[in-house]
Amino acid sequence: MTGLLTDVGVESTARAAYDLGYRVVLLRDCTAAGSKESKRASERTIESSFGRVMAREDFLDGLE
Repeated sequence: MTGLLTDVGVESTARAAYDLGYRVVLLRDCTAAGSKESKRASERTIESSFGRVMAREDFLDGLE
């Protein structure tokens, strides 16, 4: 997952995707939020509850 407002739309979409059975991966360097604290809080929530959080480069390396 990528996008703006990690703590609003991205986190909501990640929750919905998880509920629908998708494996959620948030690319931490491809999202943004109003503050670093909000972004980190959402990343921790996603990682602890319903997905993985990783850097874009690590994700792309895993595709090879």
